Amino acid sequence: MRAQEKLAIREERAGSTLTKADVLRLKAEAHADFTQRISYWADIIGVRPERVTIRNQKSRWGSCSARKTINLNCQLMRFGERERDYVVVHELCHMKEFNHGQRFWSLVEGYFPDFLLARKTLSEALILKVEV
Repeated sequence: MRAQEKLAIREERAGSTLTKADVLRLKAEAHADFTQRISYWADIIGVRPERVTIRNQKSRWGSCSARKTINLNCQLMRFGERERDYVVVHELCHMKEFNHGQRFWSLVEGYFPDFLLARKTLSEALILKVEV
Protein backbone atom coordinates (compact mmCIF):
# COMPACT_ATOMS: atom_id res chain seq x y z
CA MET A 1 0.00 0.00 0.00
CA ARG A 2 1.40 3.40 -1.00
CA ALA A 3 1.83 6.26 1.45
CA GLN A 4 -1.00 8.25 -0.18
CA GLU A 5 -3.41 5.33 0.24
CA LYS A 6 -2.45 4.93 3.89
CA LEU A 7 -2.97 8.64 4.50
CA ALA A 8 -6.41 8.49 2.86
CA ILE A 9 -7.42 5.57 5.09
CA ARG A 10 -6.20 7.38 8.21
CA GLU A 11 -8.07 10.55 7.25
CA GLU A 12 -11.23 8.53 6.64
CA ARG A 13 -10.93 6.89 10.05
CA ALA A 14 -10.05 10.17 11.79
CA GLY A 15 -13.73 10.96 12.10
CA SER A 16 -14.32 7.69 13.95
CA THR A 17 -15.07 8.03 17.63
CA LEU A 18 -15.91 5.85 20.58
CA THR A 19 -18.60 6.69 23.09
CA LYS A 20 -17.85 6.59 26.79
CA ALA A 21 -20.00 3.43 26.93
CA ASP A 22 -17.80 1.87 24.21
CA VAL A 23 -14.70 2.63 26.26
CA LEU A 24 -16.21 1.13 29.43
CA ARG A 25 -17.14 -2.04 27.51
CA LEU A 26 -13.66 -2.28 25.97
CA LYS A 27 -12.02 -1.82 29.37
CA ALA A 28 -14.11 -4.62 30.90
CA GLU A 29 -13.32 -6.96 28.01
CA ALA A 30 -9.64 -5.98 28.12
CA HIS A 31 -9.36 -6.62 31.86
CA ALA A 32 -10.64 -10.19 31.48
CA ASP A 33 -8.63 -10.88 28.32
CA PHE A 34 -5.33 -9.38 29.42
CA THR A 35 -5.42 -10.96 32.87
CA GLN A 36 -5.23 -14.38 31.20
CA ARG A 37 -2.91 -13.30 28.40
CA ILE A 38 -0.36 -11.71 30.77
CA SER A 39 -0.41 -14.70 33.10
CA TYR A 40 0.25 -17.07 30.18
CA TRP A 41 3.09 -15.05 28.62
CA ALA A 42 4.67 -14.00 31.94
CA ASP A 43 5.14 -17.68 32.82
CA ILE A 44 6.78 -18.37 29.46
CA ILE A 45 9.03 -15.30 29.56
CA GLY A 46 9.85 -15.73 33.24
CA VAL A 47 8.82 -12.31 34.51
CA ARG A 48 6.02 -11.01 36.70
CA PRO A 49 4.64 -7.46 36.46
CA GLU A 50 3.93 -5.68 39.73
CA ARG A 51 0.81 -4.05 38.33
CA VAL A 52 -1.26 -4.02 35.14
CA THR A 53 -3.56 -1.16 34.20
CA ILE A 54 -6.03 -0.89 31.36
CA ARG A 55 -6.45 2.60 29.97
CA ASN A 56 -7.81 4.37 26.94
CA GLN A 57 -4.48 5.81 25.86
CA LYS A 58 -4.31 8.39 23.08
CA SER A 59 -1.02 7.50 21.46
CA ARG A 60 0.29 4.13 22.72
CA TRP A 61 -0.85 0.55 22.55
CA GLY A 62 1.09 -0.28 25.70
CA SER A 63 3.95 0.71 27.96
CA CYS A 64 6.11 -0.71 30.74
CA SER A 65 7.58 1.36 33.55
CA ALA A 66 10.79 0.79 35.47
CA ARG A 67 8.56 -0.13 38.42
CA LYS A 68 7.25 -3.12 36.40
CA THR A 69 3.84 -1.57 35.77
CA ILE A 70 2.35 -2.52 32.43
CA ASN A 71 -0.22 -0.21 30.88
CA LEU A 72 -2.35 -1.54 28.03
CA ASN A 73 -4.72 0.34 25.78
CA CYS A 74 -8.29 -0.95 25.94
CA GLN A 75 -8.60 -0.29 22.21
CA LEU A 76 -6.41 -3.34 21.60
CA MET A 77 -9.66 -5.28 21.97
CA ARG A 78 -10.56 -4.04 18.48
CA PHE A 79 -7.78 -6.30 17.13
CA GLY A 80 -7.15 -10.01 16.94
CA GLU A 81 -5.29 -12.27 19.32
CA ARG A 82 -2.02 -11.93 17.39
CA GLU A 83 -1.91 -8.17 17.93
CA ARG A 84 -2.90 -8.41 21.60
CA ASP A 85 -0.33 -11.14 22.24
CA TYR A 86 2.34 -9.10 20.49
CA VAL A 87 1.76 -6.06 22.72
CA VAL A 88 1.78 -8.23 25.85
CA VAL A 89 5.02 -9.98 24.81
CA HIS A 90 6.56 -6.64 23.83
CA GLU A 91 5.82 -5.08 27.22
CA LEU A 92 6.85 -8.16 29.22
CA CYS A 93 10.15 -8.29 27.32
CA HIS A 94 10.83 -4.75 28.52
CA MET A 95 11.03 -6.22 32.01
CA LYS A 96 14.17 -8.05 30.83
CA GLU A 97 15.52 -5.44 28.44
CA PHE A 98 14.30 -1.89 29.13
CA ASN A 99 15.02 -0.39 25.69
CA HIS A 100 14.37 -1.00 21.99
CA GLY A 101 17.86 -2.24 21.14
CA GLN A 102 18.81 -5.36 19.18
CA ARG A 103 18.76 -7.59 22.29
CA PHE A 104 15.21 -6.45 23.04
CA TRP A 105 13.95 -7.23 19.52
CA SER A 106 15.73 -10.60 19.60
CA LEU A 107 13.86 -11.41 22.84
CA VAL A 108 10.52 -10.41 21.31
CA GLU A 109 11.20 -12.48 18.20
CA GLY A 110 12.29 -15.45 20.28
CA TYR A 111 8.95 -15.57 22.06
CA PHE A 112 6.78 -14.27 19.22
CA PRO A 113 8.33 -15.01 15.79
CA ASP A 114 5.64 -13.31 13.67
CA PHE A 115 5.71 -10.07 15.68
CA LEU A 116 6.37 -8.01 12.55
CA LEU A 117 2.92 -8.81 11.15
CA ALA A 118 1.21 -7.71 14.34
CA ARG A 119 3.40 -4.64 14.62
CA LYS A 120 2.55 -3.63 11.05
CA THR A 121 -1.19 -4.00 11.66
CA LEU A 122 -1.01 -1.85 14.78
CA SER A 123 1.24 0.77 13.20
CA GLU A 124 -1.29 1.26 10.39
CA ALA A 125 -4.23 1.50 12.77
CA LEU A 126 -5.62 4.62 14.27
CA ILE A 127 -6.36 5.07 17.95
CA LEU A 128 -9.94 6.29 18.02
CA LYS A 129 -11.04 9.42 19.83
CA VAL A 130 -13.64 9.34 22.58
CA GLU A 131 -16.84 11.25 22.00
CA VAL A 132 -17.22 14.03 24.55
